[in-house]
Amino acid sequence: MFYKVAQQFKKPSGLLGRFISNIMSKGTKPAYDILIAEMNIQPGEKIFEIGYGPGVGIREIFKSANPGMYYGLDYSDLMFEKASRMNQKLIAARKVQLMLGDFLTAEISEREFDRVFCSNVVYFWKDLVVLFSKIRTLLKDSGKFLFFMESKEDLDRQRFTDDDVFNKHSIEKAVADLKLAGFSEVRHFYNRGYFVVAVK
Repeated sequence: MFYKVAQQFKKPSGLLGRFISNIMSKGTKPAYDILIAEMNIQPGEKIFEIGYGPGVGIREIFKSANPGMYYGLDYSDLMFEKASRMNQKLIAARKVQLMLGDFLTAEISEREFDRVFCSNVVYFWKDLVVLFSKIRTLLKDSGKFLFFMESKEDLDRQRFTDDDVFNKHSIEKAVADLKLAGFSEVRHFYNRGYFVVAVK
């Protein structure tokens, strides 16, 4: 049972996925608030989110900032559907473009992003250097990659974070792998989980 729940946090689908996505909508806002503040998005900047989920972060970004364009990619059909519905006005205004696919295999034609960010998704990749290296190619010089991750200890305490689904990376490993991927400056802080900022 816990394995099935863990899979739904990775790729929500069906009735259980709808239930999990409702939990995500409520539970992810505090992390988004901090990420958005740290991003300090300036008017006209181009941003990219990996794993937009039900689309809560998109809505919050446009409440407090005025990016030139938001691009997002998620590989859950259900999340694409929900995020598209939640942000349909921004999509119609050509301020938001949502894509469906796996980040590591997706061909992303846009480059030179000012910010790339994600929340609660780094656990779903085993090789962080490969992930971080691709992210770095999307950023303009001095662009920033920001993400939120729960601590390994907190994940270990949760029953649904099955080891076959969740890769429980330590903050030390995440920071080391960012540097191996070529990021020039990395800092992090703890606030009910780790917030990481890396500069290309």
